Amino acid sequence: MFKRYMMGVFLLLFLPFTVMAQTGVEGTVTEADSDEPLAGATVLIEETMQGASTDMDGFFQIVEMEPGTYTLKVSFVGFVEHTQQVTVEAGEVTELDIELSTDAMGLDELVVTGYSIRQRREVTGAISSVRSEQIRERAIQTPDQALQGRSAGLQFVGGSGQPGAGSTIRIRGTGSINSGNAPLYIVDGVPLEQTFRSDIATSNSNVLVGLNPSDIESIDVMRDAEATAIYGAQGANGVVIVNTTQGSAGQTEFTANMKYGVSDIHTKYDLMSGPEQVRFMMEAYANRWEDRGLSREAGEQVAIDRHGDPNEVGTYDWFDALTRTGSNNRFSLSANGGNESTRFYISGNYEDHEGTVISSTFDRASLRSNIDHDATDRLSFSTRINLSRSQFNGQTEGGGNFINSPFHGGVTGRPTTPIYNEDGTYNQDIPAILYNMVQVANEEERIGREFQLIGNLAATFEINENLAVRGQYNADVRFSRDRRYSNPVIPRYNNYGGSVYERTRETQNYSGNVVADYIQTFGEAHNVSALLGGEYRHRDYRFHAASGEELPNPLLGQLNLAGVAAAVSGRTTEYKTAGVFSRLQYNYDSKYYLSINLRYDGHSRFGDDKQWGLFYSGALAWDAAKEDFMRDITWIDELKPRISYGITGNASIGDFASHALIGSGGTYQGETGLRPNQLGNADLGWETARSTDLAVDYALFDNRVYGSVGVYRVDNEDLLLSRFLPNDSGFSSITENVGAVRNEGLEIELGAVVFARGQFSWSSEYNITFQRSEVLALEGDQEWMWDPGVSASRIYVGEPRHQWWVRNYAGVNPADGRALFFDEDGNLANSVGGDDYHKAGSREPDFYGGWSNQFRYGPISMDVFFQYQFGNKILDEQYSNFHMAPHRGRNLSPDMFRRWQQPGDITDVPKAYSLSSFPGGTGHNLWSDRRLFDGSYIRLKSINVSYQLPVDLTNRMRMNSMTIFARAENLITWTEYPGLDPEVLSRQQTNYPLPRSFEFGAEIKF
Repeated sequence: MFKRYMMGVFLLLFLPFTVMAQTGVEGTVTEADSDEPLAGATVLIEETMQGASTDMDGFFQIVEMEPGTYTLKVSFVGFVEHTQQVTVEAGEVTELDIELSTDAMGLDELVVTGYSIRQRREVTGAISSVRSEQIRERAIQTPDQALQGRSAGLQFVGGSGQPGAGSTIRIRGTGSINSGNAPLYIVDGVPLEQTFRSDIATSNSNVLVGLNPSDIESIDVMRDAEATAIYGAQGANGVVIVNTTQGSAGQTEFTANMKYGVSDIHTKYDLMSGPEQVRFMMEAYANRWEDRGLSREAGEQVAIDRHGDPNEVGTYDWFDALTRTGSNNRFSLSANGGNESTRFYISGNYEDHEGTVISSTFDRASLRSNIDHDATDRLSFSTRINLSRSQFNGQTEGGGNFINSPFHGGVTGRPTTPIYNEDGTYNQDIPAILYNMVQVANEEERIGREFQLIGNLAATFEINENLAVRGQYNADVRFSRDRRYSNPVIPRYNNYGGSVYERTRETQNYSGNVVADYIQTFGEAHNVSALLGGEYRHRDYRFHAASGEELPNPLLGQLNLAGVAAAVSGRTTEYKTAGVFSRLQYNYDSKYYLSINLRYDGHSRFGDDKQWGLFYSGALAWDAAKEDFMRDITWIDELKPRISYGITGNASIGDFASHALIGSGGTYQGETGLRPNQLGNADLGWETARSTDLAVDYALFDNRVYGSVGVYRVDNEDLLLSRFLPNDSGFSSITENVGAVRNEGLEIELGAVVFARGQFSWSSEYNITFQRSEVLALEGDQEWMWDPGVSASRIYVGEPRHQWWVRNYAGVNPADGRALFFDEDGNLANSVGGDDYHKAGSREPDFYGGWSNQFRYGPISMDVFFQYQFGNKILDEQYSNFHMAPHRGRNLSPDMFRRWQQPGDITDVPKAYSLSSFPGGTGHNLWSDRRLFDGSYIRLKSINVSYQLPVDLTNRMRMNSMTIFARAENLITWTEYPGLDPEVLSRQQTNYPLPRSFEFGAEIKF
């Protein structure tokens, strides 16, 4: 009886504990350096997707698990992710103590170095990397926009505020004059063709317009010859390598991104009101009539007759009518997963944008499939495919003072001119401009569509543990359709019944390579890697275009309905390249490094005698931190001086620039004649770039401080230059290898984990580039030439690459209010000629760079990024139109009220005058340094604030994680430049300014 009683007591006491015994893991997460707990860290069991967040003491617990072995991951923003295997026994809770290290620069980080991947510590060239989080945290449409200010030696100019528009990237300056200066873009090993992009709705579509930024894993920028020589003839202008996300083994994880944003043009021109403009015109006419010996009152009356009574006219804001608050919607969904043999990453993206100008839109849909499959232990396959469709609707912009552009006609028109008639119809009485720009924006069609496939298929066979052979076939196929419909309801187009222009472009760019990669370590310290490969590329391009006039009905703007076939055109062109390449890399005990690259390239664009060229580079590096005499200096992790020298090539010219060509000689009596239209040059060869690089890479205090300091010199020689010919030769020019340009500079990159303690961390990265160019030689004894494609700019031997060549404005004569200029001898004059122009500065900046800061506090993060450039001059024709003579009767700036009015006035604005020049004087509204402005600026480029919801909450919502965020782009700009946007490459004419944008969204993983 007693035994039964004691057994019952025992069961009553211990049964609850038996029932409560659980299976799982628990523990604490602390910072490795300080041992302080990390609150808000995410702990995840990868196989079951069970998770938890640490509390204020860094404690976590995950229970209700099945016995077994699992992969446990711990992550916290600003710290290196921790992964470990953990075994869970039935009825037990495994205890863990986990330390997280600060996420400083990783010397073991993988970097693409040209046909292979190496650890960063092994790199001997100048390579900068932009990580996935730096791309995905931006409110951008194309991946290249994330490069701005992120890499030393890389200058980025946005180009246009039209959504989806192209950008301009220059790596270590502008080395060529007539040839191309854009870098080579490679996406997942596929070299992209950059020419023949849609340009009817914007100045040029972006070369990466088909890529979703959320799909990008990293972007590597190769700057020196050691990094680019393996690309031979394609590497003279640098290389930008885009790597997309790969699949990883494990349970499939879906990621959904939803974003909504708005945008606006946050700067406007300050212009006169209607009455102000009329009164100014009255004064201008009065001054002119007085010079003619007539009464001032008569001149004022002429102004009133032409411009209206200042007491009766109104003010109409055309620019406000042409602009709006833009918007965008972006949606993407991806799946990442697989097993040990097959891994996949699949994504889809759709976005649509309304620009800040009416009828300016962009939309894109894309699909991506990245698959890796290990067929055997030695044989593996991979494929990367991206399909995209993009559409642009835009307006005339860039390249000239187009009166049918919203950025010219929409702001220079008279403010007294109504936009609409009283009955709501468009006003057609538009003095000076002649177009109702609101009607043009709404009724004219400018549509560009691009369909693009970027893909590859690769196979890798591991012959043994040291040698692998990889073959890859690449395709970059783009089809574009452009359409412009000049609707006959617009009066300026009605005199020929309206017109339709349609063009199709087809670019097929195929390439393939086979590469053998060998890696071996001898004697535990001699590390050797060797690469040998060959590559072939063929690009075929063709287009067809047609235009017609006399449309029967404005609603039927189809080409086949045109009454008159105005023009038909078309052509085909192609080029082929082939090359063999090799690289040898050696390091002794990860201390002394040697790298040699060779490439022998052939290109069909060059003359028969110069089609093949040899390109090469060599580099040495020494990690002094590994030496015995440095071992006691424990705070130095890396101190690696490196030097490189090499030669790369440039083949960015016309496909048949070296060949004698025959073209149409006109049509007579229905027969088409032929005539020679280009001289051949069998000796035309490669433009070469000789690059010398000297730098030091460093990492200090357990890699918490890192960066590099380096100097470079790049000499572009044997330029592919157009030499002008006498008119009696029958030809205008011939392409030859003449001239040389030098670019040199100083690059500084500095990164640091400034502070990391407990839940708070602050890391920062800064870069700055000082650069200078010099033209070393032109053709023969030639001292200067006009800068191709840039008005009012010359190229001088011994001077920086671009020199503004304009009249030397001296101000205003205090006695009579007339404009004064300096002549070539420095004397004041009312009238000057072509010999009196002078060099007025360069459009190249003296220095540029960026500064990023990442702040983390628990689940909250904030990223702040600044970008800047200083020292360049901008020729602003648009802003100058508001400050020149009012002879055109267009709108003016209130600054004109500072004009000279009476003898003795000291000012820089001449007296009001209704002609473009004073009698016997030079036109004071023509090219002069009065139109030049300092283009220096600092811009708060982006801010990103995000919050990651607690794992306990997202688990209950059946999600792995959820992050909500708010972002802004182009938020604030500090500049003395008076125009709409200082981010221009050279001239500011009808440029679409970059908008200020705000975006809100969420990222959900499940």
